[in-house]
Formats: sequence, C-alpha cells, structure tokens
Amino acid sequence: MRSRIPTAKHIVIKIGSSSLTGGAGSELNPAAVNQLVDLVAAARGQGAEVTVV
Repeated sequence: MRSRIPTAKHIVIKIGSSSLTGGAGSELNPAAVNQLVDLVAAARGQGAEVTVV
C-alpha cells in the first residue's frame, strides 16, 4: 500500500487533534504543525491533491 503513495493523485491525511497539540492538549505544538505542513507541501510538489481531515 505505501508503495503506491508516491504515485497517488489524491491523498487524504486524517490527523487527530492530539497529534497537533502539546502534552496537555490545550496548545498547538508548532513542531508537529510544521511537520504536517512539510508533508503536505512535499506531496503537492509531486502533483498530488491533498486533503487534511
């Protein structure tokens, strides 16, 4: 399945709020948000449409 990701035309990324927040869950974790942005940008750079849910 993962071998098909580089050739996918549309990618849906489901991410839970706990993956984007700090330990207490009340604040955004800038490093986690930056990592998500980098992943989306890389996929867009390869021509994929990306939806984050």
